[in-house]
Amino acid sequence: MEDRTQVIQWVNFGSQDLASAVASWVYPVLGLVESNVQNVNRAKEDLRKLFHCLDEHLKTRTYLVGERLTLADISVVADLLLAYQHVADETFRKPFTNTNRWFSTVVN
Repeated sequence: MEDRTQVIQWVNFGSQDLASAVASWVYPVLGLVESNVQNVNRAKEDLRKLFHCLDEHLKTRTYLVGERLTLADISVVADLLLAYQHVADETFRKPFTNTNRWFSTVVN
């Protein structure tokens, strides 16, 4: 039961916090919304903090919840996909080795 609760928490984290920060940075880059430098810079900083949160959680874990791939992993990776594809370049991602390892593991 506890695992199910954690999965729901991670899904919510992704759909609320991550998706918002990713959209606020990616959409202006893709020309889907008008670019506002302050909003984009805030989104970059928000995403950096969220990556740090993920990185800390994944220090001693392969997956977000338990020892196997769960909906939490798939959902959060899907929320991060546009960032990895369009804006989170190597320089941005470099400090987050655990997050990058986990992202690659889930995608593959």
